This record gives sequence, C-alpha cells and structure tokens, in this order.
Amino acid sequence: MLSSSRLLLSRTAAVRSNTLLLRSKTTGRPSMGVLVGDAGPFATHVYHVMNTFLIGAAPIYFILPAPKAGEGYSTVSAVFDKVFGALLSITLAGHSWVGMNYVCTDYVPKISKSLVGPSRYLNAGMGIITLVGMGAIVFNDRGGIKGCLLSLWNRGEKQQKEEEVAVTIKKE
Repeated sequence: MLSSSRLLLSRTAAVRSNTLLLRSKTTGRPSMGVLVGDAGPFATHVYHVMNTFLIGAAPIYFILPAPKAGEGYSTVSAVFDKVFGALLSITLAGHSWVGMNYVCTDYVPKISKSLVGPSRYLNAGMGIITLVGMGAIVFNDRGGIKGCLLSLWNRGEKQQKEEEVAVTIKKE
C-alpha cells in the first residue's frame, strides 16, 4: 500500500505526463490536437490571460459612452467601440471554448468516455457560433455590444410614440 504522499506524487506525475505529451486524461491515447483547448501548460496560461483581460476590459468597455446608432466609423468612440468589441468577442468565445473543454475533460467521462470526442466537436461548434454571432453584433450599425444590451431596457421608437400619444390624449 502506498503512503498518501507517494500516491499524490504518482497521480501528479501521471497528470503531468498526460498534459505534456498531449495525451487524453481519460483514454491515454494521443489527444485530438486543436480541439483539446484545455491540454498543456500553454493552454492553461492563455486561459488565465483571457480571464485577466475579461476582468479588466469588460467593465472599462461598458463604462465608456456608447456611440450613437447609425454613426458607423465616423467618430473615435465608434471606432474604439468596434475594435474593443471585437477583442471582447474573440476573448469571450475563446474563454467559453476552453472553459467548456475543461468541463468535457472533468465531467463527460463520468457519463461515457466515448462521448469526450463528440463533446469537443460540439464545444468547437459553439465557440465558432459565439464568435460569429458576437462579431455580427459588434459590426452592426446599432451600437455594437453596448447597443444590443441597452436595447433590452430601451423601448422601441414605436412604443415611445404610442405612449406619448396616450399621455397627450389623457391630458386633453
């Protein structure tokens, strides 16, 4: 029977060898290449850099004033909004892809080890859809990500006009 410290060291060595050789932790076979976003020290480092960027950049992005709808690229704030929004969308898509790969590594094998590969393909698809969808929001002409989020609380022009008409009718 191994002592607890030897057992811990043997498990750590096994995890390190799987990670450094890019071998699957579940099957021991070589990994699926690019689809394995959570394997290796480089991937972990990039994931932590993305976390740090999102923690600092997202609040700054949302504090700055939003460009007016229909402004295009005519002002500095509109250009900054597009560039910074593109950086945020790329980082958010990458962050979700790597994070969900960690979920695949940790929890999918508990259900079935044969589902790890398909779940990685599903995660890659979700990451691409996230990137394309957020890119479409960033480069639309309605205020980018901030405009999209603000539209959840702003009423449409038609509703505002109807309310103004209702208020003037009540006053008369």
